[in-house]
This record gives sequence, C-alpha cells and structure tokens, in this order.
Amino acid sequence: ARKLAEAIEMGKELLHTMAHCDFGLHAACSVLNSVATRFKTAAPGSSPLDEELLMFQALVQLLSSGLPWRAFQAWEGMLKRIFPEAADQQQARTRNAALRLAVREQLQMVGMPLTPALENKAVDLYDALIARTGVLAVGKPLSGKTTSLKALAAALTAQASLAGKSTGPEAANVQLTSLTPGSLSSEQLF
Repeated sequence: ARKLAEAIEMGKELLHTMAHCDFGLHAACSVLNSVATRFKTAAPGSSPLDEELLMFQALVQLLSSGLPWRAFQAWEGMLKRIFPEAADQQQARTRNAALRLAVREQLQMVGMPLTPALENKAVDLYDALIARTGVLAVGKPLSGKTTSLKALAAALTAQASLAGKSTGPEAANVQLTSLTPGSLSSEQLF
C-alpha cells in the first residue's frame, strides 16, 4: 500500500503539467482493480501471484499509451526505483519470453513436437546455467534431456547471430562437446 501511494504521488508530480492526465484516486482504483482481477482469474492450483509484480505491471500499463515517450521513460524509471524486485522479475520474464520463442523456433526446425514441458525444460536449464557453475541433466531415457539442451544451445546461438554479438549469457555462440566423464580426471574435467 505504501509503494502504491508513493507511485501515485510521484505520478502526480510528473503529470501535473499534462492536462489530459487525471492522476490520483482514479489511477489508484484502476491499479487495484487490475491486480484484483488477475487474482480472481488465476487458475486454481497455479503458482502464487506476486502482488508487487502485478502492481508494477498495472502501473506501467496505466500510462503506457497516454504519455509521450520521454515522459513514459521517466514514469517507468520512477516505478523501477519504487518496485526494484518487481522490475527485475519483469525483465527476467521478458528475457525468458524471447528465449522461449527462440527455443520454439529451434524445436520446429528439427521437427520436434512443441510441448510446454520441453520448452520449460530448456528455459529451466538456461536459468540453472545462469545461477550455477555446473548443471547435471538427469532423467529417464527419452525424457528430453538432450533435445532441450540442443534446442537451448541453438536458440542462444540464433539470438547471438540476430543481435550481432556473442557476449553475455543471453546471446552466446554455443558449441556443444560431448565427453565421457569417466575418461577424464577430476582436474581435467573441471
């Protein structure tokens, strides 16, 4: 509630010179209605919704179409300072959306069926690789370990070629090399 009140106050200060923007109680009600609707329409048994993230998204969307670009950038910057964790989550979701699309394209190119499970495995693998130094893919035969790994590698390489760079984890030329761990000593392996 404090963060919403702070965002509304900052919005009033930013928008006081724009006659077409009536910001205040109406804006607060719109944001709260948007968040409440998302909670009401959430599927039973789905992962819990993050109230702060929903509030951040609703505040960004509130003025996304009615402001000049520079004013919108200022508005979004203020919201990122008020809701830093939500802004980080939003950025991660956006990144993952682009990665999911690239993974889907790679799976289609090799003729694999597009299943949410396979797509999720590739994105989960990416998240694990970002968070950890080493990752083991363990599972039953034909459960999609190799397919998700190859799709992720191809998707990252495709993103790198589209971006025209090969730096950073989001866009990297990936080269896969298979080896048998037992054929190397621990020093050679790591």
